[in-house]
Amino acid sequence: MELQEVQGHQKATVYVQMVQRASLMTEGPCLCGNDRVFQQDNATISYFSTCACLSDRTKYPTFFRTIPSDYFQAKALAALVKHFGWQWIGAIQSDNDYGRNGILAFKEEVEKFGVCVAFVASVLRTYTRDEFLEVVEIIKQSSVKVILAFSVDGDFYPLMQEIVNQNITGIQWISCVAWITSSRPSTPEMYRSFGGTVGFVMQKMAIPKLNHFLTSISPYTDPNAPFVKDFWEIMVGCTPVLPGLHAATEDTTKRCTGNETLMNSEHDFFNVTELRVTYNVYKAVYAIAHALHQLVFCQPVGAQTVKRCLNLTDIQPKEVRNSAPESYNR
Repeated sequence: MELQEVQGHQKATVYVQMVQRASLMTEGPCLCGNDRVFQQDNATISYFSTCACLSDRTKYPTFFRTIPSDYFQAKALAALVKHFGWQWIGAIQSDNDYGRNGILAFKEEVEKFGVCVAFVASVLRTYTRDEFLEVVEIIKQSSVKVILAFSVDGDFYPLMQEIVNQNITGIQWISCVAWITSSRPSTPEMYRSFGGTVGFVMQKMAIPKLNHFLTSISPYTDPNAPFVKDFWEIMVGCTPVLPGLHAATEDTTKRCTGNETLMNSEHDFFNVTELRVTYNVYKAVYAIAHALHQLVFCQPVGAQTVKRCLNLTDIQPKEVRNSAPESYNR
């Protein structure tokens, strides 16, 4: 997004100075238990926090997100269960606000369709192995053949390992958005027990010109750019010879010839075809930029001034919050 001049002489790069007044953040799918995040009056935009608890505007008036609330995910998962005609299922939740609120919302929805939830077991990455084995026993003793796991990858993975170790198969697993596309469960070993898992994924979208931007990174273009030299050494495998910089005498790293390029690199870093969480970050940055744009650009081209012009130092968090897109309030 290219913006015109601000108040006649300041460029749109002034937005960078204002980002400190609006936070872009994530701490996993739920932040409800972390009240310190919301003690400030700053507008907070999360790209991965899905807990429905955060939609409470009385408790979290400054919170926005670019990912749907679990309220909508719970309704979708319930509709999925109804679609396949499953009437007797089990549930596993992360032992935190994310898991508990997610399963609670799911149960409320599926019970409308006459579905019975046989058990609800809890997991957490800090649990002992014995606690995970207790959950395994619940699964083994139950007659359910369909189980929803409303948990983040880190909490659920230890249980997955125990299920595979005990060769528990024949269960249709349903995943929440937090682990359905995770790489750790996607191995031949895990496939024996979890192959065929169904669930919903985050929207995948392209970011215009991102690939070109990434493959154009070069220490020769801007020798003083932070981290670029280290990035180049990792990706290309040689140390760039830059003007004014001298390698240490004990440095035995291969020197670049100057003809290296990232254009044809096959490194996963340059794969921009599976942008899900990344795209949410992209939207969050634009949400902040648009909110600030509405505050700073007080006189649209070809129109009369309809609101007071604000100096950058006058912009308050409340104003940024009020200018954020309404669709990000949910």
